[in-house]
Amino acid sequence: MKKTRTKVGVVLILCLLYLSTNTSFTAQLNLVIAPISGYFQVPVQWVSDGSLWFRDRQELQQQHQQLTKLLYQQQARLQALAAMHEENSQLRALLHLPPLQGYDWVAARIQSHSGQRQSQYLIVEATALHLNDMVVSKDGLVGLVEEVRGNYGTVRTLLDGSLAIPVTTVDHRLTALLRGQADRIQAEFIVWKDRPKAGDIFYTSGVGGLFPAGIAVAKVEKVEKIAGSQFAQIRVRALARWQGNAWLAVARKKTP
Repeated sequence: MKKTRTKVGVVLILCLLYLSTNTSFTAQLNLVIAPISGYFQVPVQWVSDGSLWFRDRQELQQQHQQLTKLLYQQQARLQALAAMHEENSQLRALLHLPPLQGYDWVAARIQSHSGQRQSQYLIVEATALHLNDMVVSKDGLVGLVEEVRGNYGTVRTLLDGSLAIPVTTVDHRLTALLRGQADRIQAEFIVWKDRPKAGDIFYTSGVGGLFPAGIAVAKVEKVEKIAGSQFAQIRVRALARWQGNAWLAVARKKTP
């Protein structure tokens, strides 16, 4: 049995040697094997191409994330520059406030706003604040300092219903009280025959000594007669625009 296996092995080896020397047979065998090997190589190429695609996609995603981050940073810088430019404009405008006899102007930075409708307040920061200091913007009166804690003060604005402001027109032809009502201001105690016209400006009259005279306060928007009375119903709009400001000015009384 062992001898038979040996003979079979020898015969196979001789056959293979003969076939290898037969050029035409070898060529035919290669032609048969080549497509088969090609089929096996295609999936390998697919895997390679897929790996490259995933790698390129990851690189593109990383680049996109980096560019997006840089864009956000650039937008933040532009917004910060715009805010700084606006604040500088506000400060320059406050520097041009006319001198007020007996008072010094002090810049005050707004720290927070109140969102209440019936009672509008601001928190400002400035040095040497005092109770009842008058606060203005470049356009007109904002309110009074109601409470002081260190360098911070609470400002009661024109829109607060508890604040009554004695006012007059530029020609001193009439006097009235302005009082806040939610998000608007009403002029009180004006008789119909002395009524102002739309567009007139009210200024502080100085009556009562709380506000110095001559500070612009509000502009007349609408005038109507109160039915059954001799008084006029007058709606006015505050000239100061503190909601969008970062800086205001405080009128601090000069010490002797």
